[in-house]
Amino acid sequence: MKKNIDQQLEERRFFLKDTIRQQTDFSGTGQALQLPPPLLQKACPVDTVLVNLPDASNALRT
Repeated sequence: MKKNIDQQLEERRFFLKDTIRQQTDFSGTGQALQLPPPLLQKACPVDTVLVNLPDASNALRT
């Protein structure tokens, strides 16, 4: 049982270490190549029915 726990800890410890820079070439990433960032939100399809929500600015006032 202890060996199993130690093995799990060792596997998960990799996530916390700063060794990813030794294994990954970041020079080819979109940010390094100065590509524009992706959109924050995808555009709605043109045939989508949009529903206007009610104004809730007064809902929180007491």
